[in-house]
Amino acid sequence: MRTAPTDPDTGDAEPEPGGLELASPSLEEEYADVFDCGALEVSCHITQWFHGLVLGILEPLFGWIAGTLFTTPGPTDGITGVWEGVSATVNTAYALLIIAAGFMIMAHHGL
Repeated sequence: MRTAPTDPDTGDAEPEPGGLELASPSLEEEYADVFDCGALEVSCHITQWFHGLVLGILEPLFGWIAGTLFTTPGPTDGITGVWEGVSATVNTAYALLIIAAGFMIMAHHGL
């Protein structure tokens, strides 16, 4: 189970940036067991540096994408007017279709 990082002085959970408290550890803590490098393992240190570089670039990029590209703007007055016009037209056509079907059923044997 993941827990929020705690303040070493008080033992209380530290709030996440932005005022939200999440129950996941920081990325460094999450990948600490993956990058358990010895002092002379140069390739491990290079991999750890590259991992931090890529995460440092991708996290803000994905945050920007989520905040701008995956949002739905509110409807404008023009869109609302078109929506109401199409809705009234379709409702009227449906009502006329039901009335015509009713006349056909009532007059089935009389025609």
